[in-house]
Amino acid sequence: MKYYHYLTLIILVLVTAGCPDSTVETDNPIATNPQKFDITWTQLTNMPNPQGWGGLNACILNNKIYVVGGFSDQAIVGDVSVYDPATDTWERKSPLNTARWGHTSNVVNGKIYVMGGCSGASGKALKSIEVYDPEKDLWELSGEMALGRIGAGSAVVDGKIYMVAGCDAEPPEQAFNNVDCYDTDNKEWQICEVLPVATSYLSATALNGKIYAFGGTDGLNNDGLPSIFEYDISKNNWIQKTDLKTARWGHSTCGNGELIFCIGGVSDGTSAALKKVEVYSPSKDSVYKATDMVFQRMVLATCAYNDRIYTFGGALNYPSYLRIAVTEVGELNK
Repeated sequence: MKYYHYLTLIILVLVTAGCPDSTVETDNPIATNPQKFDITWTQLTNMPNPQGWGGLNACILNNKIYVVGGFSDQAIVGDVSVYDPATDTWERKSPLNTARWGHTSNVVNGKIYVMGGCSGASGKALKSIEVYDPEKDLWELSGEMALGRIGAGSAVVDGKIYMVAGCDAEPPEQAFNNVDCYDTDNKEWQICEVLPVATSYLSATALNGKIYAFGGTDGLNNDGLPSIFEYDISKNNWIQKTDLKTARWGHSTCGNGELIFCIGGVSDGTSAALKKVEVYSPSKDSVYKATDMVFQRMVLATCAYNDRIYTFGGALNYPSYLRIAVTEVGELNK
């Protein structure tokens, strides 16, 4: 019965994907061509296993894309799936020491840093940090975070990892607005100015030396937030910017050039995952619609590489734990 249930859901997704797209905004002041955010989405080779609720930002290391940990087939995994954009192929690398979901993944000085998350379907947030050395294909424990977090945002600026908000447990008892900075050289933490709102399952992206935090939820009623906040590191302060057009949490963001793409997620605790893609321009402080993905997804992983937007895995809705193994690439039609 599980097989037929899964097949039915996939058919529904494919049917809805065939509906005409009307999300391209034609009054885009950035583009000389008003169709700049007309994106062509193409399905690529699926991941080895359905994988979601992992580190929501995929990591680029040595021209390959790493998707680390998460939920897969009702189990929490430490799987490390590596995608080669040049050949459209996948390979497996050594797994994490601790299987986890809801963690963050970032690359600093040629190594991947995985922080926090949760090791069970429920429980307290992890503090542990694991570091991956690609030359050794080995994960090593490397200290702890100042604060255990699930569903935090994270970004790297000048070789330092900034951990933004998150929550304390699953189910959440408290959403955080704490922001901490980790210096990977001396393994020291610094407390930064707090985010103006307490939120979890947000996404953060660094662009031009500043950090942008998008959306999230307080974790109590599962309603998404539309907010965008900008963190100026030199001034150690947050400024609220224009809102997203669609409130969301469980989404993923990635920067490409002068733009940040906000992808997927869910608006509340009872809705299907979103296909919606929005584009934020920090220089214009404006949000624009872009072409929807083919597949609706939340808690997916994304990254920008060679002017293309890659999306991996995710879940079809909340609170369902049905994951998919889909890989899509988006290319702007210029």
